[in-house]
Amino acid sequence: MSYTTTPAARPHAMPMASTRLAPHETIDLHEVLVAKTTGLAKLKDAVPKIENPELKQLVLHTIRVTEQHIAEIIHLLQYRAILP
Repeated sequence: MSYTTTPAARPHAMPMASTRLAPHETIDLHEVLVAKTTGLAKLKDAVPKIENPELKQLVLHTIRVTEQHIAEIIHLLQYRAILP
């Protein structure tokens, strides 16, 4: 028995026609990247000043997650952007 996987069968998969970002999506991602990078720098600056251990762990976790998000955005911009 053979199964085919269509975009409808894979709700999280991008349809083949939409594998590239539109110019406005690329601009939006750049804006998100700038905001995340700025926030990351502020969080890293704040860590040494945080005395509460629970808060410090939360901020360190947020830093790790934000770094992952930044890496994902960079990946999208490198491999999905429309190139001239």
